[in-house]
Amino acid sequence: MLGALAALDAGVSDVEETETESTIFADTTTCAMDLEGSMGMLVPLSFPQKQKAPKNTKELFEDDDVAVDCLLCKLEFKMESEQKIFLKHLFTDHRLVIGDVNQVASLKSYVKFWKARFQSGPLEEFCSVMKMDTTPDGEYSKDEVYFMLSDILPEDKQLREGLQRKRLNVILERQKFEREDKTYSQDCLFCRKKLEGTRADALEHLAEYHNLNLGRSDNLVFIDELLEQIHLRLQNLRCLFCNNQFYEKRALSEHMRKKQHKCINPEDTEMDKYFIVNYLEIGKSWKEVEEEQDGPLGPEDESWSDWCDDEAESPLVCLFCDHQSKHLHALNCHSQVQHNGFTLDNLNLSFYLQVKLVNYIRRQVYLNACPVCNESFDCKSSLDEHLLSAQHYTVPDVSLFDQPQFFFPTYENDAVLSQLEDANDGVEVPVVPE
Repeated sequence: MLGALAALDAGVSDVEETETESTIFADTTTCAMDLEGSMGMLVPLSFPQKQKAPKNTKELFEDDDVAVDCLLCKLEFKMESEQKIFLKHLFTDHRLVIGDVNQVASLKSYVKFWKARFQSGPLEEFCSVMKMDTTPDGEYSKDEVYFMLSDILPEDKQLREGLQRKRLNVILERQKFEREDKTYSQDCLFCRKKLEGTRADALEHLAEYHNLNLGRSDNLVFIDELLEQIHLRLQNLRCLFCNNQFYEKRALSEHMRKKQHKCINPEDTEMDKYFIVNYLEIGKSWKEVEEEQDGPLGPEDESWSDWCDDEAESPLVCLFCDHQSKHLHALNCHSQVQHNGFTLDNLNLSFYLQVKLVNYIRRQVYLNACPVCNESFDCKSSLDEHLLSAQHYTVPDVSLFDQPQFFFPTYENDAVLSQLEDANDGVEVPVVPE
């Protein structure tokens, strides 16, 4: 009788987890039946438990940063914050070296496993033995014996791979939660909008309205912490890409806009933990994984370097023809020779008016219309003849292009816009030296 009730109780609990709150509060008790089908004792209900979010990086760090006994003695070390002290202790006191320790996903679990295994036999059974003519403190001594614990031993290799798989599963679980969670709610880093919905929606807003490109959400993990890290850098007036510090917010904004630094530097190892690619192979960053490829990555392959805009390397296209140059100075030289002296140098216009001018001329040329008199033509060659004969290779009246619609690029990948300089600045943006 009691066994049947216990089994039924467990079954009820499973069902209750899928019930809505209204159903639970409507039925405050449930009845259990005994083996003959008669009414039995009442079984208490339980409230539905809210799904717990997978661990973030701080919690993962705290899980691994616990005091663990040394492999060969009773001294304790924290495996994250005291890792260097621990490794030095192994070498100086026990003459033991852990090979490629950076490729161990969880040093805490690794040390616990080998401490137990070392109880079953001498070090020579598990470690490579080396002889060196020096003591751990650097003094000369013939044939000093040292031990190396590495993945040369199949058992060690299997352990490392198992720990890596376990860590990757945790990371993927966290990423899945971030992708499916629709309760995200945070203030935008740049405007007053409340970002709600999914984290992908938040990233899309930052990219579309503020030109902050962090990559696709499918390539990211721990997005909340990534955005918090970016927020702290901006608060400290530091550039996201080059990490230079500025005296004021306006100077930082102008620097990041002109230099196209509204993205993460792929060389910034502090940001590695936010990109899935850095967890795919144990102990290897995206760069090491890429270097091990048989050949250069194809257009469909991705590396972290692809997630940062490379518009700065895009060619600069002439405003009036298809000529391309790598530098604005060269483009201006071409324009002066081929287009009757037109140049973007010394326009005496603010940066924003220069942007509007470029976008206006691009649109007019695309429509085969003169930027100065707005006369339309049937083909591009007729427009070129008109511009030359009428001497309209010049800056049109400001009223024609000083309109809000020309804030938006005619060509979204127009690299000329990123090379414009504000004629009213006159002074280099002050930078605080590192």
